[in-house]
Parts: sequence; structure tokens; C-alpha cells
Amino acid sequence: MPPKYEQHYREEWEKMSEFKQWLTRAKEDSTKAYCKYCKCDIIAKVSCLKQHIVTSKHAKHVAPKKSQKKIVFPKVHIQLVTQKAECSLALFISEHASTLTVDHLSEMCKKTFSDSRSADIKLHRTKCTNIIKFALAPHFISQLVADIGHNKFSILVDESTDISVTKILGTSIRYYDSSHKNIITTF
Repeated sequence: MPPKYEQHYREEWEKMSEFKQWLTRAKEDSTKAYCKYCKCDIIAKVSCLKQHIVTSKHAKHVAPKKSQKKIVFPKVHIQLVTQKAECSLALFISEHASTLTVDHLSEMCKKTFSDSRSADIKLHRTKCTNIIKFALAPHFISQLVADIGHNKFSILVDESTDISVTKILGTSIRYYDSSHKNIITTF
């Protein structure tokens, strides 16, 4: 009579089509598998797993999962022209105006240029702020660091209070740009 051995759980079972939806490793015992649907441990043998599939308990728990439809969210494909226009507007707003006015500006662009691609622009406060923070700012910071390099620079700090008693901290950086051969002040 051949010696009996304990079968341990195998990760490749999770890739098999008949097991991949519901099978996982048992938490405490390496000789057991775990059914996610039935929430029970099973002996880690392929024959035991196949027997578990045909049990009424497993069939009862699988039925609701099969009847549920998956929600598929369509991928939004924004044209490159529209993305460039939104970035250009965000850059203009960051330099010359407040992000509070973006809502009105994008609506005006849609009404004014309804026949062109600028009607596709969807730019409001939150999106404009995120474009400035996560797309434009890292680009300009890395460009500034590359321009300064190992040259000397000065940081100018100005703390003031405006009419509405709001404290403002203005910072500027002044450095010599060797490619343009002049002193540049930027904020």
C-alpha cells in the first residue's frame, strides 16, 4: 500500500477556469482551500474541489453571482486637440486669473465657438485646479530646476495682508539663466 501524503494548496488552481472565480488559499491550514462563495474550507485536492462544485450548497451560492450583470463603464476618449485646449486655458488661468472664473469661461467658449472643437471643452474649477497641480506644476518645476542647475539663486518672500484681511505669502525666485544670458525672476 503506497504511503499517504498530505496535498498542499497550489496557486495554479486559482488560474484554472473552473476554480478561478471562487477558490483561494485557506488562512490557517496549507492543506486546505477556501471557497469564497460558501465561506468554507475544503481539503486541498483537485478531486475534493471538483466534488465541492457539484454540491447543492455551492450551487445555491453561485446562482446569485451568475445572475448579476457586471457594470461596464465606457472609456472616455478625449481628443488630443481638446486636451491641449484645456491645458492652454488652465495655464492662462493660472497666470492671469482665478480658477473661480473657469466655470463661466468654459460655458462662454461652448456658446461662442459651438461649430468648432472648442465646444468639446469641459473645464471647470476642480478639473482646472487638478490640471494646474498635477500636470502643469510638475512640468514647470522640473524645467525651473533644470534652468537653475547648480547656479546661485535668491528666494524672495513677501508676506502681506490684503483689503479683506487675508494674509498672503508671495514667493519669487531670481536666478541667472545662462542660456538667455539674463537674470530671470519668476514665481
